[in-house]
Amino acid sequence: MPVPPSYDDERVDALLARGRRLHRVGDLDAAARCYRDALEQHADHVDALQLYALVLYRQGHTDEAVSRLRRAVAVDPHHAMAHASLGQVLQDAGRDEAALPYLERAAVLRGDNPAVFNALGLSRMRTGDAPAARLAFDRAIELAPGNVEARVNRANLDRLAGRLDDARAQYEHCIEIAPGHAEAHNNLGVILQQRQRPAAAVAHFKAAIATRSGYAEAHNNLGAALNDLGDASRALAAFRRAAELAPGFVEARVNAAIALMLAARHEDARRILDSAGELATGDPAIAWSRCMAALETVYASEAHLADARQVYGCRLAALSARFKGGDTHDLSRCIALIQPFLLPYQGEDDRVLQTLYGDLLCTGADASARVSRSAGERLRVGIVSGFFFDHSNWKVPISGWLPCLARAFELHGFYTGSRQDHCTAKARNACHRFHTGLSVEEMAAAIGDARIDVLIYPEVGMNPATTRLAARRLAPVQCVSWGHPATSGLPTLDYFLSSELMEPEDGDSHYRERLVRLPGLSFACETPAADSGNAKRSEFGLAPDDVVYLCVQNLSKYLPRHDLLFADIAGRVDAARFVFIEGAPGATDALRRRLRHVFGACFDRRVVFLPRLARSRFLSLHDVADAALDTPSWSGCNSSLDALSRDLPVVTLPGRFMRSRHTFAFYRKMDYDTLIARDEADYVDCAVRLGQDAEWRAAQRRVIADRRHRLYHDDRPAHALVEFIEQAVRDGAQRVDGAAP
Repeated sequence: MPVPPSYDDERVDALLARGRRLHRVGDLDAAARCYRDALEQHADHVDALQLYALVLYRQGHTDEAVSRLRRAVAVDPHHAMAHASLGQVLQDAGRDEAALPYLERAAVLRGDNPAVFNALGLSRMRTGDAPAARLAFDRAIELAPGNVEARVNRANLDRLAGRLDDARAQYEHCIEIAPGHAEAHNNLGVILQQRQRPAAAVAHFKAAIATRSGYAEAHNNLGAALNDLGDASRALAAFRRAAELAPGFVEARVNAAIALMLAARHEDARRILDSAGELATGDPAIAWSRCMAALETVYASEAHLADARQVYGCRLAALSARFKGGDTHDLSRCIALIQPFLLPYQGEDDRVLQTLYGDLLCTGADASARVSRSAGERLRVGIVSGFFFDHSNWKVPISGWLPCLARAFELHGFYTGSRQDHCTAKARNACHRFHTGLSVEEMAAAIGDARIDVLIYPEVGMNPATTRLAARRLAPVQCVSWGHPATSGLPTLDYFLSSELMEPEDGDSHYRERLVRLPGLSFACETPAADSGNAKRSEFGLAPDDVVYLCVQNLSKYLPRHDLLFADIAGRVDAARFVFIEGAPGATDALRRRLRHVFGACFDRRVVFLPRLARSRFLSLHDVADAALDTPSWSGCNSSLDALSRDLPVVTLPGRFMRSRHTFAFYRKMDYDTLIARDEADYVDCAVRLGQDAEWRAAQRRVIADRRHRLYHDDRPAHALVEFIEQAVRDGAQRVDGAAP
């Protein structure tokens, strides 16, 4: 075994002392000269080798630094700092496997050095040895309780392992010790974001940026949190800033593109993704986002829509081939970015495309889930939703089901969103247990711990966390309903809970799931709250003699194939005025251009786009209108219920799919068919008569006022749902036992 060398040279000692002083103040060239001079006196002087290597590394000469340090540890195997330095240099170069032996040796030689144990923990963590990494970080913290870096690393380890409570406590302790620690603030913000607390996350991301303005990751995370809060413009600015700070930061570019998609600025989004693709052609997030970017909010023409659909289908097939048997972690990351929410708005049969998408999402999903129950134990039913607040998905169908389900079963709510209001409180009170503020992995674990028999997703396709859960088999029976009224395509979902009044005869063929036609509308509408209804047309820029047609659906529902309906109505009703509500700026501009082409010179007289209105103002708008025009490819649901609650006639044209038959179903339940058009010509005739014949229009309002009570407080759907759940559990048990259901 080599004997550590001994030196007794005052000149070398002086050179090293001077080199260290220069090294500390950052004069690396002068320090290097001192170390070289010392090595000329003693070529194997270990301290000189180690110190010179550190300067070389700082100057970018990594290979030469490693060579010098290897020589140092060979000369003196007991030199702790030479081993530590070699391990640190190799670690910084991303060579953690090579670094480990040297860091472990340094820890043996210097068992009292917290920096050594912190570095050792990092390499152990990066090489996948989490238990050993935890021991190293704990030892570093034990030696130096104020060692913030070790605490942050330990918290990072816990966060990656899904122990978010432990990680959060460590980050908070770090911030107490060092209030300006950027990484602690950033990573605590990430946990809060995962826990559906975007507002709290924003504060920590901003604190990280205040300390380190060039922190690209914190800017990107800030954008994600702002997006969740609905602040699209500031989110986009944050993503762009992150990409400016780190041009190779693919995630920031992808997020910027997605923010642009959500703002209906699809061309801008595609340009960003194309430029990002040059930097990271192999990144799955780029391929995923480019696929979703083929879908647009508003199409310029039917040919444009058809081309977009074809491009989407081709890219989806390519994604499916790419991910087949691939990394499910990458896939989960992609699902969280953006979903094909816009596909059903195209008005086509989406079963084939959604089945391909569903198979892609469920790559690696468990085939089955079983729960055990004691004899006589109540069934456990779970509802998973991101919309336990005053939202259209709360109204249809959640709120109408809750009371009956809560009486019949042990009911659990699994809330994947963050917004809280009186509807959240109602859901919390109805449920045996209400699970909220959890990450996706924690929510999946909570569902498993609750031993849920039947899991209901009121929608799949709108909330990414909900979709990620729905792509797993977390309960023996799993159902989706029509909060987003198209097949999910997921093989993990067994049943589609729909409405007997809305489904066409061939409705079963439109779903991958097994179709369940619940009675009536499938849910119970609540009686709308009454208000004064004393608005004036002038408040909305409308004239007293205008014939006001409301067109207040989501702008994505207005397809080019139906534009001429407006022109045909306007050609027969001189004072016709079509009122739209603005959406995302890009979508509003696109629809304006299309309608301007249809109406020509009279566009400004015929068409008005109002800004988004507060709820009370939106309802007041109905009081000054003459009629509402339903969208044929995707009918109004909550919007039609709003119109009918104000006795406003709605002209509707039911189509091929359930999503185009909502208003049709409302009228059927009211036993009223006067404004259900047979075809496009009849649709125009109905709209024209409402505009031209004031007496007939008043008569329709009276009929609606007399019959709309039939829409409300129908308990049959909820009771039928209870019966279905009980039967589905029995059928599932029989299948497991090998008998025919």
